[in-house]
Amino acid sequence: MSIRTIWLLIFSIILSGCEKQQQVFDEETTYTFSGKLVGEVFPGLPNYRSIEEGDDAEMCLILYLDNPISVYYISPEGDKPCIAEGVSRLHVFTTREKYMSYDCFLWKKVLVSGRVSLGLSPHHHAEFLLETDRISPPKHPFSMRNLKWNRL
Repeated sequence: MSIRTIWLLIFSIILSGCEKQQQVFDEETTYTFSGKLVGEVFPGLPNYRSIEEGDDAEMCLILYLDNPISVYYISPEGDKPCIAEGVSRLHVFTTREKYMSYDCFLWKKVLVSGRVSLGLSPHHHAEFLLETDRISPPKHPFSMRNLKWNRL
């Protein structure tokens, strides 16, 4: 049994007794989150401090979650897990081609699916990243397709 599997089992047992809704995340599984997708500009190269002082403007997608989550993150290497309470935003990233197609979702409530990882570099603008493979509008329980039409 791998160290990663042991950590997952330990946290699953711990979380089973918790009242709050909590989740164990790993980099190999795809998860879906709901929230508002926002485009934000941050200072980039060379110093990551100030656009006004000459750093490049770096645009990124941030997902503001509908409900904050508690993250128990386990890396694929099986390192010691990272524990974070009240995580309310994820830095969403994808390929350059897909990035441009997601602008229609900016400032809207969306569902974002992808893999969770730690934000470790100055390019990462949230504690956790979400490498997405799909962004879609939320599913509504009411739909015209679900209605049964009666003939008069």
